[in-house]
Amino acid sequence: MIYQDTFKLQTREAAIQQNLPLRVALYSSGVVGLGHMRRSLLVAQALSHSPLHPALLMLADARQAGAFHMPKGMDCVTLPALMKTDGQFQSRYLSLPVHNVSSLRGAMLLSILEEYRPHLLLVDNVPRGVMGELAPVLRMLQRSDKTRIALGMRDVLDDPEAVKSEWEHLHNQDFILQNYDEVWVYGDPAVNDVVQEYGFQKALAQRIRYTGYLDQSERIQSSPREIQEVLESLELTPHKYALCLVGGGQDGARLARTFALTDMPTGMKGLIIAGPFMPESEKIALHHAVMGNRNVKVLEFFPEPALLIKYAASVVSMGGYNTTMEILSFGARALLVPRVKPRSEQLIRAERLQKLGLIDVMHPDRLDSCALERWLNNTGSRPVPASSILDMQGMKRIPAYMSTLLARQISCHIA
Repeated sequence: MIYQDTFKLQTREAAIQQNLPLRVALYSSGVVGLGHMRRSLLVAQALSHSPLHPALLMLADARQAGAFHMPKGMDCVTLPALMKTDGQFQSRYLSLPVHNVSSLRGAMLLSILEEYRPHLLLVDNVPRGVMGELAPVLRMLQRSDKTRIALGMRDVLDDPEAVKSEWEHLHNQDFILQNYDEVWVYGDPAVNDVVQEYGFQKALAQRIRYTGYLDQSERIQSSPREIQEVLESLELTPHKYALCLVGGGQDGARLARTFALTDMPTGMKGLIIAGPFMPESEKIALHHAVMGNRNVKVLEFFPEPALLIKYAASVVSMGGYNTTMEILSFGARALLVPRVKPRSEQLIRAERLQKLGLIDVMHPDRLDSCALERWLNNTGSRPVPASSILDMQGMKRIPAYMSTLLARQISCHIA
């Protein structure tokens, strides 16, 4: 739904008259990788272009937050980081028991948001936050009735039966109804209708709003000279390199190592972005593998992978939401080798997009260097633009959703 110009102007003028700059907080957990944080940054960029011009504060738990470009008017607080190993939470960096780190995070969140008092809190994908740390925060914000709270959700969560079982165990539907005003699904129901797939009750379905997928083609506006400088620094030529992406890298070592052992097509180079969370032993093994392949090099981190995707001849990647959106945004020729454990989210999304002719998929059980070499050499035509098949209007629609949600809140507040 697109808001009316007069409505958004009245909303902004009301805030100005009350000397209340609109404040938005974005909660972004990063237990497994960088996906939540990267998606929150993307949403923040969309919101920053809103006529409401909100102040934006991201609450993240990845040190890499500072390496990413942030829109004007945005800042970030980094929480002590957690990670998950064999299904158990533990501290990523601090030599402290996990319950101490969890208590520290919870106290920081409560203190920061009590002082910041956002008009909108946007939580990425985890209704209660990591280890339930948001529950006290949500109660505190609700007591003042000055904050609207929205849950941002991926298009695919997991296998439907697994989601139903997990959500029933955690009472997630009731929790969302008690604590959230809206649920924004970053996807197209033609690919995955979350209401039908996961059996959401009618009351929750009424709060769900599909934004469409997040097209990033307008976000990357580098000049030809800037692009040339970046690629030259990496010794790459536009459309003459294959790119391998493994997200944060925590569970991407096998794909990266297989790519490193694959012979590149004639005249092509290969670049692997290993990710900051790849275990040190796996990084060492990856660098040793690359030593035997002069046409392939490794970077441990690159803050703007979308730029590299845009000019790659081919992309081999895991199937995380954000990387997949970048691939769709630029119509890249891509092979996804999705994660299948502990969740099948990446596999489900990849297979549905493959049926639409937008990407190719290889199950990790079939992954080897010979299979990758065949795919890299079998260069077909690039896929049709995703926007001709999917709703890719999320970056434009999100500010509209914020505007209507905050218009109701501010109107009530100043009445």
